[in-house]
Amino acid sequence: MVVVGQRPIDEGLKESGLSNDKARSEVTRNIHNLVRRIKKEEFGNFSYMCMRSGFICDGRKEIIKHLEEEYKSELQKSQDLCDKKEDFKFVLTKLVMSAPFIKHPQQEKESTPTPKTKATAPPASTPLGQKDGNTPAAKEAESEKPVKKRKPIVFNESEAVPAQKKKTNTGKAAPKTEIKKPSVPDIKFSHEERYKEQKEREEGILAAFTQQQLKKLLVSYIQTLSSTASLKTFSIQEVIKSSGVKVTETKLLDLLLFLHEFSSGFYHEKNNTPVSENRLMKIGKIPVTSGQRKMIRDNGLRSLRCLEKLSQGWQHPDSWRILLPPGSKLGPKWGKKEDSHIIVGAYKHNMDINKIASDESLGFKSVAFDKEELTQEFKDRYGYMLNLYISRGKFNDEMAYKIADLKLILSKEQAEDSSANPPAEEDKIEMVSIDDDDNEVEKGSDAQSESPTKTIEEKDSLDDLIEEMKAEKAAQGDVSLESEDIEK
Repeated sequence: MVVVGQRPIDEGLKESGLSNDKARSEVTRNIHNLVRRIKKEEFGNFSYMCMRSGFICDGRKEIIKHLEEEYKSELQKSQDLCDKKEDFKFVLTKLVMSAPFIKHPQQEKESTPTPKTKATAPPASTPLGQKDGNTPAAKEAESEKPVKKRKPIVFNESEAVPAQKKKTNTGKAAPKTEIKKPSVPDIKFSHEERYKEQKEREEGILAAFTQQQLKKLLVSYIQTLSSTASLKTFSIQEVIKSSGVKVTETKLLDLLLFLHEFSSGFYHEKNNTPVSENRLMKIGKIPVTSGQRKMIRDNGLRSLRCLEKLSQGWQHPDSWRILLPPGSKLGPKWGKKEDSHIIVGAYKHNMDINKIASDESLGFKSVAFDKEELTQEFKDRYGYMLNLYISRGKFNDEMAYKIADLKLILSKEQAEDSSANPPAEEDKIEMVSIDDDDNEVEKGSDAQSESPTKTIEEKDSLDDLIEEMKAEKAAQGDVSLESEDIEK
């Protein structure tokens, strides 16, 4: 709409609370954006029009009433800018009366020139002796014709079609890149092979430790886990000391990894189906409660064997803080890929460092051996990466690189070969009655079948062990071991 004219604002606005020039101009702009005046055909008469709703009336009282009913929030903003809010009605009236003029919408349509008026205009007179086509007006008309002919050329859609077809060719590049990527196979084991291997491993663990030793180490392990904030500070020496069982760190570490496999239900069934949380589970003749299994599974040292499968292209998480630089003999190209291949090889070869170093697919043979002997740099790197995995991404300072010397017990014969000496101080350990344990286990299994809601804790024979350990400590003059600490 075209603005025709505007009256100056009455000086009385200053006396009505709009003394500030900035506030006065803002209030004026807000009101005039709502109301305009329309001149009538009769001289001196005009109407008011609401610019938002299109409402038209003759008197200012009606337009003010319309504004107060429909646009309260806009008027309130303008009223807040006035020094004398009680005089805002006077200010509103003055601004409505001084609103700019606009043409009536119907008058504006009628006054708009149409193409017909231009086309039917009478032609200029042609001078004598000149044809119509040679006149200046005719030449100007001809010069304008090419402009009109260019319009359909600009918006010609037929020329845009080939360009769209070319774009489809770029879309075919994506599948080609995916095809070029080499497929990385997963390392898998058959259920039958893994189930047999795990059963033989369990037999080997039971041959390497007596039932009494297993009980004491289990209680001590759970007690140490419950009092340790992170596996970074977990102490294997503390487990050995509090249990009173003399065992090497690597042999105990193998047992703790087996406990993680056992607590995770790893191939407890032939198809490795999940085991119920309330199910009665035993290591030999020792029942293990569901709470103890959960503690070991979720917070204890973890075993690589529990993974169902692992891709040969697997890479360790970025959250692992690799602070140890690779040894000089490992080469300048050693990086995250090689560190990850150590974990992949440990999974593939059951943590046998010699097989890992000799595996051609892993690419360690050229840097791992020196005159057919494993280099210390490779052993340290292997121990470092396995430490990170077993400790759930937190490097355990006490274990350090000792994991490189670990050989998993996978059979009963291997357990007998690894035990050069019989279990230390076997004659000093007060053995529990296996018959009593058998009776308790049978009762527990019967109760489990009769009532699934009964938990393993009700039939836990570890309570007897707690009393035995307290008695031994008391006999040695050390009464610091409390039952509450053990039960944790």
